[in-house]
Amino acid sequence: MSFPDNATKVLMGCALLLAACSDANDTSVVGSAGAGAQGTGGLGAMGGGASGLGGGFAGLGGGTGDPGDGCLIYIIDHGGRIWSFDPLTLQFKELGTASCGFDVGPMNLAIARDGTAYVSEDYSLADPPPNTTMWTISLKDAACTPTSYVTGQLNQRIFGLAFVSDGPDATTETLYASAGTCAYGMGCSNGTNLAKVALPSFQLSLVGDLTSGLTRAILTGTGAGHLFGVFCQNGSCINGQSALFAEIDKETAGTPSSIALPDVIHQGNMAPPTAFWGGDFWFFQQDGSVVRYKYATDKTFETVVPANGWMGGGLLMAAGVSTCAPLEPPR
Repeated sequence: MSFPDNATKVLMGCALLLAACSDANDTSVVGSAGAGAQGTGGLGAMGGGASGLGGGFAGLGGGTGDPGDGCLIYIIDHGGRIWSFDPLTLQFKELGTASCGFDVGPMNLAIARDGTAYVSEDYSLADPPPNTTMWTISLKDAACTPTSYVTGQLNQRIFGLAFVSDGPDATTETLYASAGTCAYGMGCSNGTNLAKVALPSFQLSLVGDLTSGLTRAILTGTGAGHLFGVFCQNGSCINGQSALFAEIDKETAGTPSSIALPDVIHQGNMAPPTAFWGGDFWFFQQDGSVVRYKYATDKTFETVVPANGWMGGGLLMAAGVSTCAPLEPPR
């Protein structure tokens, strides 16, 4: 499936969500999320496998983060406005607007453990392609700084970004990207590759091809060293095809086990975004609702913020999670 034209892209912007370490002492909020709405039936227990979705992701929840350390979830809209979201209080707080000079608008965002946000935009509609399509953003004041990332490295177009810790007890992390071949003037693939972005050089290297027909991954990572994706099937999340959720092997890009997301997760022309926090996964939707996948407990999906709960009013655009997010539900 090819990407829509620029006007359609703005109207159908895919949501992106990010998690990072922010200032936990600032309590001004844009809006309260409201009481949780009715949840959906879960996918049930996932068997007894040792890895993948078959029996819980090995090592997941191996430690408990302190919710007071400022590792919240963040979202960004098409205009570059950034909000934090606190999973404990279900409240949003506006942080500022990133004026990066986007040609198309932010499409992906990952948060480093030091609280620096990395945002990228899709360049396929730009003529000619810009020199860089990746910036860093301060979560303190939304100040935006261009990076040395060179657009079109290895003829790859980035679809998703996420930091993942290098192991269960590691304090180092790696920036991963889902990508697809996209040579300017020659069209783009459906985004079937997993890649790494080396820092501070911003050099792109390929890991391998996603498997099982999964494409265009919206990525989220954990402090336990696990990488997950929300995917379209064969390049499409429309025409009756549900988005899928799976763990990604960081070494091979393999995705051997996946689940179809239920109807409570709204479908669009792109896979819906998610972020890992407190042992669970949180989906942010264009109607303002937030859905929590209770992975750490009963494997059900629950709408915890009703429609129109997000107070921004713009189109959500990009996705990622900091490795400082807690690994288990708060006790």
